[in-house]
Amino acid sequence: RKKGVRIDGRITTNFYALTLPNFKKLVESGITYFQITLDGFEDTHDFYRPLTGGGKTYQRILDNLIACQESDLDFKVVIRTNFDAKTDYKPFINSLRRFKGDNRFVFSINEIFAGSPIDPELICSREGALIKRKELVKAYHKAGLPLNETDEKIGFFLPCYACQKNTAIVDAEGRVRKCTLHLEDPKNDLGNFENFSSLNDGFWVGPRFSDCELCRFYPICLGRMCRYRTLANRKECEDQRLKEYAILNDE
Repeated sequence: RKKGVRIDGRITTNFYALTLPNFKKLVESGITYFQITLDGFEDTHDFYRPLTGGGKTYQRILDNLIACQESDLDFKVVIRTNFDAKTDYKPFINSLRRFKGDNRFVFSINEIFAGSPIDPELICSREGALIKRKELVKAYHKAGLPLNETDEKIGFFLPCYACQKNTAIVDAEGRVRKCTLHLEDPKNDLGNFENFSSLNDGFWVGPRFSDCELCRFYPICLGRMCRYRTLANRKECEDQRLKEYAILNDE
């Protein structure tokens, strides 16, 4: 403020502690963009996102969201839902219509990632995730709720954020990482923030395979495929993406 510099802040939060007074303090400090997660109705959400020592979180998060909606503060909230292979999310999506027409709220969906510490039967296969994603996109559109993903068919093939040269995460201990998911992998520990300029991030940046430029999807992803997706070579990667593209386009 002294130098006349505007700072915009974004935060990913479970929203559990963001009562209206706390939320207002953040907004007034320049943090105006929030991503939060509601993983379905109370039973489903509380199963996936309990308190550290056990306990429910859904109702308090929802109450906080409603209180913020009823304010006249200027902000943007992305309500993200991570879907599993078995839950029917359509009734939950309909319940989100309480936020319809308020352009401060947008929505986002993604499958629960393979490797998550839950029953494997709850994790969608790659193809199953695409099929369910399409169903949920239709449900959001039918409910009149805007999705943050402006083009599902193209967005699905965009580069992984962790593979971008200008992406870095700093954790609570000052360690620098690239991926927000595989935090315990040694390859995802790039050292201390103080030595950031000399970090070796060669595993993360650049094409996944040496011949990525031969792939028909290269102009979209630039070879920056998720480093944790199990793939033997560029041809296998391209074949999988062709199957996924066919599902997205009803082919």
